[in-house]
Amino acid sequence: MQDAMGRMADTVLKKSNEAEKEFERQIIRDSNARDLKALNDEKQRKDKMRKRDVEIKQVLDQQLREKKEQKEREFNKNKEYVALVIARDEKDKADQKN
Repeated sequence: MQDAMGRMADTVLKKSNEAEKEFERQIIRDSNARDLKALNDEKQRKDKMRKRDVEIKQVLDQQLREKKEQKEREFNKNKEYVALVIARDEKDKADQKN
C-alpha cells in the first residue's frame, strides 16, 4: 500500500513539477512577446521620427532654394535697374551737350 502511495506521490510530484515548468515557459514566452513588442514599438517610433526629420529637411531645403532664387531674381532686377539708370544718365548728359 505504501508502495502504491509512493508511486501516486511521485506521479503527483511529476505533474506538479511539469505544471511549474510549463508555467515558467509561459512566463518566458509572454516576457519575450512583450520584449519583441517593445522593440517593434521603439523601432516604429524611431522610424516616425526619422521620417519627420527627413520631411522637415526637405521643406527647409525647398525654402532655401526658393530664397536663393528670390535673391537671384532681386539681384538681376536691381542690376537691370542700375543699367537703366546709367543709360538714362548717359542719355541726359548727351542731351545736355547738344
